[in-house]
Amino acid sequence: MSATMNPGIRRHILGLAALLAIAPACESSYPFPIHVVLPDDTDDLERADNLALELAPQGVVVNYDAIDGPDFTVSLELEPDDVTRTMTLYLAEGTELLAWGRSAPFVLSVPFEGLAIYLSPPGALSTFPGKIGAPDPALLACPAIGRGMVMLDSDGATALFNAFTLETVEGASLEITEADGGLPDPADGALVPDAAGNVWRFAWAQTLRGYQYLPGDDRWAPAALRGDPGGPRPGAAHLQDASRERLLVLGGGQQTSILEIDLVPDDDGAQVVTPLTVALDAPRRGAAATYLTRSDGDVGEGVVLVGSDDPTTPLAAFVRDGSVTPFGAPEAWTGLACLQVDHGDAAEKADYVRMLCLGGMRGETASTDAVVLNFPPATADQIPTVDLLPAFLPEPAADPRVFADDAAIYAQSGALWLRIDRSTLTTETLSAPSTRVRGGHSVFLSTGATFLVGGWTADELAVDHWQVFVPTLSSP
Repeated sequence: MSATMNPGIRRHILGLAALLAIAPACESSYPFPIHVVLPDDTDDLERADNLALELAPQGVVVNYDAIDGPDFTVSLELEPDDVTRTMTLYLAEGTELLAWGRSAPFVLSVPFEGLAIYLSPPGALSTFPGKIGAPDPALLACPAIGRGMVMLDSDGATALFNAFTLETVEGASLEITEADGGLPDPADGALVPDAAGNVWRFAWAQTLRGYQYLPGDDRWAPAALRGDPGGPRPGAAHLQDASRERLLVLGGGQQTSILEIDLVPDDDGAQVVTPLTVALDAPRRGAAATYLTRSDGDVGEGVVLVGSDDPTTPLAAFVRDGSVTPFGAPEAWTGLACLQVDHGDAAEKADYVRMLCLGGMRGETASTDAVVLNFPPATADQIPTVDLLPAFLPEPAADPRVFADDAAIYAQSGALWLRIDRSTLTTETLSAPSTRVRGGHSVFLSTGATFLVGGWTADELAVDHWQVFVPTLSSP
């Protein structure tokens, strides 16, 4: 793939020379280097005076208390075995954690050449090193389970960012003849992973079609879709289950049906497309879709859709147990970013659930507002409610991106980085290196880091850097 997808990675080796040395039982040790990639801005890391290495799942922690900034050398000696493990590196000044990063899973008995860790400050965005020479703001991106991140340019060029080495390599291009419909517009449909490590490109604005990318073989193949997908679905929301085995396509166009696409092939090698028996209250073009979960079991969980381009459609709908419950005042509000606020047992009452949705286009205007959706206990015969939070954001955010850890939710739009306390919903405005105001994709990798790639700046230019988020770690 061209430099469009390659950020020009600059490599650092732990202190320019840190090694994890593995010692076989009866032989001298041999080095297993773990390379460390640092953010573009490393000024804060110069304060580091200690570090810790942690191997999981064993829980082995080794501390080094005499380092001077990010220039150091460390080593361990371990018995090679076939256990799949990760290494996490913590860099600190005193007791203040400055940055941390985790490797992709590896096996000591089969050293992975070029294994790397990216260090990032917790609860913030850092800039991944290297400027993209010819960025494509409309690229699609998603995780490839067990591999890294697959990116697809608007011209069909494919690249794989390897989560083990933190390097990008070109892949086979997706080529579709005009007779077969040509390449879908990047705004049409989605790029999604499956549980087997493959990636699917689905489009549905005109007719449902799909293509599968197999990273192991580096090839694209058309999907064999079986079933009746109905009519065109421009503006449809989509949602993937945690198993990565199914994709839901919800509404869109003039459709109120929900399609379930099975990413696990049937006995004939086809992907079965099934319209669910439940129908939405409206097509809900431009809605945000997310799962609502509960800490006390599966009862009362479901799909939440927020927003629509139709001013006569209620703001939200809750799909569960074969029924749809619309709620909230009707209005045209699209592009909201939503995350569940209450987090497991940290919720004041585990059987009550709240969801925060913010920004987007309220009518024709980029919004500073937010809403809280309140979901009563699963056993209660009550309709969810909506609380409006006017001027919640310090500036309009037409297409915000949201990130989360156990304590907070974070919203990004341009240079804005807003920290939102999960329990109180109080906000703190911080700065961020990102210039993205719309488009782009946030991709969660097996290392625990989320990469923000693609998109446009406020000047309608392509974003030419990647940003990375890692969560603030919970206290023991």
